[in-house]
Parts: sequence; structure tokens; C-alpha cells
Amino acid sequence: MEDLSTHPRQILSFFSGTSVVTLDSNLKMTYNFKHIRRPFLEVGELSMRWSRNRASVATAAGLSLECERDQDLCRLAITGDHFAATAGLLGVFDFDNNTDFMTSGWEIPATEEEWAQSWRVSTSEQCSSQLPESHIPTSHGNQCTDLFHAPASPFRSCFISVPASPYLESCRAGWECAAEAAYLHACSRHYHTLHPNLTCTTCSIEGHEEQEEEGTVGLTHEVVVITDFECFDDLQDLVSAFVKDYTREHRVVVRYIGRGSPPFGPFEDVDETIVDNGTPPLDAAINAATLDFSERALKSIVVFDCDHPRCAVSISTPKIVKLRETLLTQGIQLHVVTMAALTITSPHSLSKKATRQLIGLDGHTAYLLSHARKRKVKGKRNIREHIVTPIGNTCTQLAVETDGSVFSLQNIKMERKYHRRIFQQLLALRVEEGQEAEKLKCRRCMCGVPCTLCAPPTPLVYSSSSRDELEEEEDYEDEEEEEQHARKKTKKHQRSRWL
Repeated sequence: MEDLSTHPRQILSFFSGTSVVTLDSNLKMTYNFKHIRRPFLEVGELSMRWSRNRASVATAAGLSLECERDQDLCRLAITGDHFAATAGLLGVFDFDNNTDFMTSGWEIPATEEEWAQSWRVSTSEQCSSQLPESHIPTSHGNQCTDLFHAPASPFRSCFISVPASPYLESCRAGWECAAEAAYLHACSRHYHTLHPNLTCTTCSIEGHEEQEEEGTVGLTHEVVVITDFECFDDLQDLVSAFVKDYTREHRVVVRYIGRGSPPFGPFEDVDETIVDNGTPPLDAAINAATLDFSERALKSIVVFDCDHPRCAVSISTPKIVKLRETLLTQGIQLHVVTMAALTITSPHSLSKKATRQLIGLDGHTAYLLSHARKRKVKGKRNIREHIVTPIGNTCTQLAVETDGSVFSLQNIKMERKYHRRIFQQLLALRVEEGQEAEKLKCRRCMCGVPCTLCAPPTPLVYSSSSRDELEEEEDYEDEEEEEQHARKKTKKHQRSRWL
């Protein structure tokens, strides 16, 4: 059990100690009865985020509540030590549908009446379970049965994975669109691709006709990180770099493709961690592009390619062709971090310094450690023509074709925290720059399906026609460590003068 998404958003109150946070149906948020208009507010153990389309509140203990305007539903999540150790009226928070709606004695009820009776409390004032007739529309009664119970239901393929009875009751109670949206979301987590059937105007664009949108102001910046933690275990600096600009709405999802449970995390500012055990990186990228993004978001995928052979598949296979098409038409940039070394085609064309500092490339330029230290996304164009992606690595080839980037860990000293941090900052800057591309400023959108670009680009192929003038070579040194050493020498000199 992880969602309260079958319940519509009226006025929700979130209590923590002496603090109370409320959210109403228009996403107006208050803290201790004072309106919140800042994009981020942190008070004690509470963290509150607010924007025009989403509001959330989280505690340091790992409990969070998030509401979205365009879905008219809210999501309650528990992470950390409380995951699978917290239970209540609706079940256990453990991603297991078999532990939902258990009796107060933690047994599977035979009927809904048995479940309800087990949770009944003694009181002199009887509460009615009947909803007002005005709240129960008659028009969708049969539609609810057709969707969530009938043998010919378009959702029937998901019934075995996600029991439909709670959603059926919510639908019959008048919350048709919220019930359908919640069920589609739950089924997507079990890899069922279903489509809306009710006529619900949950998008910001009224109606179902395709319309053009221009500009990117107000759109959520979303990033899905795919990893097995084999070559890079600490993602916190990367995630923090993704969400550092509080003037924008961000959403970060981690898709774990290793074996068993994720060995690291949970990470702060990660909205969701999806366990996709044993899935090859490119298959996980397909899942991410299909399931993990909001319809109108600015989208990026970051793949940590720790096991090089898993990306060695033919670029012309049908699923790779389909993935490339999806990435290009939706404007999703793929960024790859690999253990494989970048290939230098003309070793004598690069200086020893440039060879030693080389850490990445894209379809336009190459990146050195000095760019990471100085937080530059510009790169060095005049050496890019002598460098190609690792031979036979389809992940890195797709990254260049989608105008993303490729970074190699070969020249990064992973044992140094400073190296890891500045590398992650550069990667985050490159992802952010990609989400500001001109091609993303015109999209065709329709309710219920992802927006596509007005003019989808062709796969990017590097061309050396445009080159920068020769740049002065920059040597890389650990500036942070040098500054600390200089400060120690200064303090020692001052103490000697005082003595």
C-alpha cells in the first residue's frame, strides 16, 4: 500500500508535532494557518514545496504527501525505516497489494463487510456510511462496472496485478476520473500499458483536440536516473544539483536495475524509487520513457552504464529503433555515464593534459575535468573531432543522437569526494542546459498522451564544420585541497607572529 490516490482532494491536513499543514482543492497551502507562497520552505523537520501545479510536504522521518492539480488526487508515501513497518486502515506500506485492506487483526477479510466491521469502533454517536445522493452520479454507474468489474473491461489484463474493487467503489461514489487515473498509475508500476476510457478533463488543455503549446515556463523539469549502483553508489550530490533551483518545479525518479533491493538510499529530493530488477539499461530506458514522466514535463534520462556489455546491442533492432523514435519525438535527452573509456581516434592530436583530463562529450563538444571544476558546460570544441563514443556501446550512441551527453569515469578519481561532486555538478548542468533547448519550446499536446515536439529532430550526428578557435590548455588541480592547504599555512604564519 503506497497511495491515497483513489481519494479525491478536498481539504487535507498534515500534522507533525505542533505544526499543521493544510492543502485545499486549489493547491493552496498553509503552515500553521499562514499561506505559503514560497517555492520551498523548511521548518524544523518539515519540508514544504509549492508551485502552481504541485504541492508537497515531507518529514525528516520519511513520510510525505504530494498533490497534483492536473490529476485531482494525492499521494502518500513512506520511505526509510518506516517502509513495510507502517500499517493502518488501508493496509501496509510495502508495495504489496496482498497486504492492502486487511482486518484490524492483520488477516485477509472474506468480504468487505468483514473488513469494515473489524475496524469499527464503539461510540455513542453512530456515523452514517451513506454518501449524499447528490454526490453519487447515476450516469457513470454502468461505466464503473464496465471498467473495474466486467469480463470485457479494457483494464482486465491488470486485474491480476492490481485488485480493482477499491477503485470500483471510489468510481461508484462519484470519483470516476480520480479512480481511473489512480488505477492507471498503479497498473503502470506493474508494466501494464492501459489508456483512459472515461471522458475526464484532467489536463490543463480543455478538450481532447491536439493543440500547440509554446514556451517552457512553468513546466516541470523531470529526470529519471537508471542505475544498479555497481560503479556509482552515492547519488545525493547529483540529485541535489538537479533540484537546486527552487524557482523551478523538479521531479527526480530513480529506477533501480540491480538485483534485490536497492543497496543505497533513500535519497533526499527523490520523488520515487522504482525497482526494475535485472532489466538491461536500454529496456529500463524504454520503461522510463513510457511510464515515468508526466505528459507535459521537460524530460531527461540519465543511465549509469556500469556493465559495458549490457549496452552492446544492435542499434538497428526494432526496440532500439522504437526507443530512438520515442526519445526524439518527445524531446527526451539521454545522458550516459559509463565505465568504458572514450575512444581517441588521433592520439597525437590531443595534448597529454587534454588526454588526462578528458571525461565526456556530446554531439558538439568535449568536456575536461577543468570544466567540471569551473562548472562550465561550454567544453572544448577543437578536440571533439578526435574523440568518439566507446565502440559498440549503443547506450552512448543513442545519447549523442538525442542531443544528450556521454561521461566516462575513467579519468575521475572516484575515491575523492571532491572529484565525484564536481563531476555530478557538471552532469547536472549539462542536463539542465539540454532541457532549455530551443526545439522544446513548441509542443503538440493532447489530454491523456505525452506531448510531442512540433518539429522532432533527426538523430544528431557530430560534424566538425563548426570549431572554436584554439583555446589555452588548462591544467587540472584540486583547487579545494590547495585552498585548504594555503589557509593552514596562513594560520600557522599568523600564530608564529603572535607568539
